[in-house]
Formats: sequence, C-alpha cells, structure tokens
Amino acid sequence: MAANDDSEGGEPSLAGLQSELEVLTLRVAALEATLQHEHDDLLRLKKETKADHQRLEGLTDNGGGTGTPSSPVTPVGL
Repeated sequence: MAANDDSEGGEPSLAGLQSELEVLTLRVAALEATLQHEHDDLLRLKKETKADHQRLEGLTDNGGGTGTPSSPVTPVGL
C-alpha cells in the first residue's frame, strides 16, 4: 500500500483506499465467478459419474459375458 500513502508518510489517502477497495471488490467478484463455475462443473461430473455407475451396474446385472471364470481363453487365429 506504499503507493497509496500521502507524500508526508502519514495515513493512506481516501482516494487510494477507495481505489484499492475497488480492485479488491473486482478480485472477489472474479473469484466468486470461478467458484460458481467450479461448483457447476462438480455437480455435472457428479451426475455423469452416477449415470456411469448405473450403466456399469446394468452391465454386471446382465450376466457379464459368456463362460465361467475358469474357462480357457483361445486366442483368435489359432
């Protein structure tokens, strides 16, 4: 805040404090916008994850494939 101090080295000027307050207010507004954006992304990802989880549960409920876990696997082309 040294740039806002008056020429005699006393208290900062009212104009300097007001301009600093405006800058800080703008920074807070930008941070709030970023935070809201991140929050919206988190909610969207949460919904997508839940939907993916439900799809995966649906796949495992349908039998999960043919054969048993102990069935031998034959490579293609042999």
